[in-house]
Amino acid sequence: MMKKHILLFAAILLFNHVFAQLVPTCPPGQKPAETCAGACVYCNINGFVGSTIGYDNSQQTLSCGCMYVDNDQWLAFVAGDTMVTITITSTGCTNHHGMQAALFDDCSSSAIRCDCGGQGQQGVPLELDNVPLSPGTTYYLQIDGWSGDKCSFVVTADPPSAVIANPLGASIGPIQGPDIICPGSIVTYSVPPVSNAGTYTWTVPPAGRSTD
Repeated sequence: MMKKHILLFAAILLFNHVFAQLVPTCPPGQKPAETCAGACVYCNINGFVGSTIGYDNSQQTLSCGCMYVDNDQWLAFVAGDTMVTITITSTGCTNHHGMQAALFDDCSSSAIRCDCGGQGQQGVPLELDNVPLSPGTTYYLQIDGWSGDKCSFVVTADPPSAVIANPLGASIGPIQGPDIICPGSIVTYSVPPVSNAGTYTWTVPPAGRSTD
């Protein structure tokens, strides 16, 4: 586990966010997002049932070197294990082609695993096999109709624990660092790590304000 630190310049007190802001949790019944940036975290995507109907993307972008994106949707989850195989099975496709899928560990990098599907492959499961995960990290699953096909689908994960976020650990411990610092000095403050925490936020009082 990582230990979280903040460097404090005594002459200029800071408001500091450590790491990125948490991705919001999906409310019950929330449909997948149209974009990666708009995705929310599902507490468990194992057994998720969805459809590619109603999703449109007129800007056909190329993913994985083989995917032209037509009507994609995005589901985020927090890894609860170190490895996962995600399977997506399509049914009832309008054009009988099925779907394609990719997994990302952030919204600005290339996919870490893809299954580009293929023509006439309705019902052939898409598989993102043995993907290494970092527990506590948010991942983004992109699902798209092959050549814009409109399908129903179900998502399964092996092991299921890999797509179920572990609960946060105990409450955060005491801040460790000096009580008194001199103007112009640089000091380090830290807190014991909290298991499965995705972000830490630090605040300090304005300069000269008493904290008694």
